[in-house]
Amino acid sequence: MEAPKSNIFLTAVNSTEDISAVKILIKSLRAFGGRFNITPIYIYTSLNVKELDIELSEIQQVIPYVLNEPFHSYPFAYKVFAVSNINKHLTYIPERIIWLDPASIILKPPVLFDLPSYFEIIIRPVHIKNVGVNIDKDIGDYWKNIYSIVAVDHCKLSSVQTYVDKQEILPYFNCGMYVINAKSELPKLWWELFKKMVEDTHFQNSACAEIQNKIFLHQSIFSALICKYIPFEKIHILPREYGYPVHFHERLSKSHEGLSIDDVVIMLGYTEDISDEDKLKIYSTCSAELRTWLVRNAIACKNNRSWREIHESRH
Repeated sequence: MEAPKSNIFLTAVNSTEDISAVKILIKSLRAFGGRFNITPIYIYTSLNVKELDIELSEIQQVIPYVLNEPFHSYPFAYKVFAVSNINKHLTYIPERIIWLDPASIILKPPVLFDLPSYFEIIIRPVHIKNVGVNIDKDIGDYWKNIYSIVAVDHCKLSSVQTYVDKQEILPYFNCGMYVINAKSELPKLWWELFKKMVEDTHFQNSACAEIQNKIFLHQSIFSALICKYIPFEKIHILPREYGYPVHFHERLSKSHEGLSIDDVVIMLGYTEDISDEDKLKIYSTCSAELRTWLVRNAIACKNNRSWREIHESRH
């Protein structure tokens, strides 16, 4: 079975929880990825490489890195750094870089990750509005600064709709899962502008003073850069089966927007604020084979309790 040509998977591991999660991600890719299951995986890590305890035969390369202050205090700075630097570690330039956060599970072959090269980025809008701006509202100083440094006229932008809270907002994209042309200059610009805005003490102490703004600064800059450098028709918006936020499953089900896990291609957020009890409830609706796999692998990864112990404690 031939893998899609010149794709790579990229992620980063920065905690014990990430180690458990990325092992499950790798297992899911091998089990359910179809022709993608032999796609090379590159892992950035700020931990001691030995701590990962991952079979080197399962991945292409582990890349150690260190981010000093002030970047160490920005919890998602590693996302920007990793994708902006990966080409330095490759012996060839692939066609696409596929980023997945560690707490992602591949449940079906992600065939839409291998669309024609016409599309420069394959992505989804954010799940909830968060620091996004409604299309008919004043954008405020935070986004004014970002759009100014990127040189984007927000008045000319089309809206996107968030999946969970159904808000029409200025383009704001989720960077927990996306596919980008590996020759794009956007990742390099992303790191340069992120670095510049983090080091701008006036911006950090004024328009970016709110904790949510700091946390999601990386994603906000990423979204503005997409608007600046990628024509809207070359952005492929993935369907909800890709990047389904299982931690919002109950909320989505109440609004009749939830999916059966059997229909999900990529599941996100299973290490977020969701109990093992809730996971068992959600997984109970899918096929027996998939349910068994999820109970074994995607239950209690935080505390490493065995799937049998978890299962038996609920009955």
